[in-house]
Amino acid sequence: MTRLKLIVFLLFFSIAGYSQVYINEFMASNTSTILDPDYHQSADWIELYNDGTTSVNLNGYFLTDNLKKPDKWKIGNVTIAAKGFSLFWADNKDSANHTSFALSASGEQVGLSDQSGALIDSVKYGLLNTDLSAYGAGSITVLDSTLLGVPDPNISMGRKPDGSSDWVLFTIPTPGASNTSIGYSDVVKSDPSFSLPGGVYPNAISLEIKSIFGGDVRYTLDGSEPNEQSLLASVPINITQNTVVRARIHKPGQI
Repeated sequence: MTRLKLIVFLLFFSIAGYSQVYINEFMASNTSTILDPDYHQSADWIELYNDGTTSVNLNGYFLTDNLKKPDKWKIGNVTIAAKGFSLFWADNKDSANHTSFALSASGEQVGLSDQSGALIDSVKYGLLNTDLSAYGAGSITVLDSTLLGVPDPNISMGRKPDGSSDWVLFTIPTPGASNTSIGYSDVVKSDPSFSLPGGVYPNAISLEIKSIFGGDVRYTLDGSEPNEQSLLASVPINITQNTVVRARIHKPGQI
């Protein structure tokens, strides 16, 4: 009877250990966010998070970029502390914490499996962006690759808060740390519309900048990038000298 209780006890903790590790954040186009410590390159990366109260040894777990091949790359002797993070570099190096595959910026899959090859957690992503708030539930999160995307280099995707079912986009990624930066549900997909093309004009001009898809248009006249505090293009702009005009559309909750 004592032996039977011991077996049940071990099985319970084994299952609990599997379910507490999540794909927490990843970046499919890293050009300047972080360098890996081994090869000093700007590699794609995948962050795993242990949401449990006990550490988990990932030896024998698998990471993949193809859900049809869940056992594509085996993780070595890596332990994640309770509420801790572990970073893996998706760079085709196939050594230590470097996977045998890289992530595609145009869209792909990321999957985490246990020692048996059973899928624990996964996410699909693509180039086309949309509102992420309606997607993601349960310990296995699979999102339609046409609905979740990575628009620009150095923008990551992750769960906020850590280990939750809600996925957002981050302009300030946090590889190996908690996802505490501002998360965005989408990316502004439209460009501001200028009433006149750039060029040489013999006289002063009046320039209008609009957004046919809504949002506020902010602009600068000194060559700097517009932000939320820049001038609002609500009226025509009078230009009387050589000027660089930069404009950007701002929408709440969107990059």
